[in-house]
Amino acid sequence: MHFLFDMPTTVAFAFGSFGDILATAGLAVQIIKALCDRGESSRNQLLLQELRSLFDLLVSTEEVIRLYEPRPTCQRLVATLKGEVLKCRSLLSDFLSHVNESRRPLDSTNFLRRVAWAMRESEEAASLRTELASRHANLTVQLLLLRSLFTFRVNFDLLKWLLHIIQSHPE
Repeated sequence: MHFLFDMPTTVAFAFGSFGDILATAGLAVQIIKALCDRGESSRNQLLLQELRSLFDLLVSTEEVIRLYEPRPTCQRLVATLKGEVLKCRSLLSDFLSHVNESRRPLDSTNFLRRVAWAMRESEEAASLRTELASRHANLTVQLLLLRSLFTFRVNFDLLKWLLHIIQSHPE
């Protein structure tokens, strides 16, 4: 069992960007669990790796948003990060609904949908992996920009402070 399976997947208490991030991470865990429960982990190894990587990145994203969201100079990038998280959540939610549909007992109403999903499941998994890789790259770049913007600002403020000290104490 992977450590992700121990994570709770309900998010009733969460709110705001933290809730969105937690819900998105929970969806990734549910998909991993569903694919492994169906015995499809070897067939979807690349997708599982992408989902685990996304989970880790979402944890970092939550920490960065919590740290930088209150700063006025960072709010635009934080909003963009939140948008990427919501895009990931939508992708994962759609994919999970298809996976769950294929796990339901067969009856006359879902038989055709189940057959159609089985025929295109590997294509859908590859498409999800590609889209998640793109979202992963976007999140990573935005996290780096946010951290470097703040680092630059801190260094700039430090230089201004040092210059002020030097100018205020002429020798």
